[in-house]
Amino acid sequence: MERETYTADVERADAKIAMLFNLRLQIKKSAKETYTKDEILGLLDAVAEKIKGGI
Repeated sequence: MERETYTADVERADAKIAMLFNLRLQIKKSAKETYTKDEILGLLDAVAEKIKGGI
């Protein structure tokens, strides 16, 4: 049971890192230098939808 919990925790951590990396790529490819809170939330939503669609 411990191994299953560890595996799930690692997979969750990997998913979080992947989501942050995808967000970073979205921001990096943009010409914008500053973002509003709503724009950042929109980027997070887009990344989440992309990940959700891949499951």
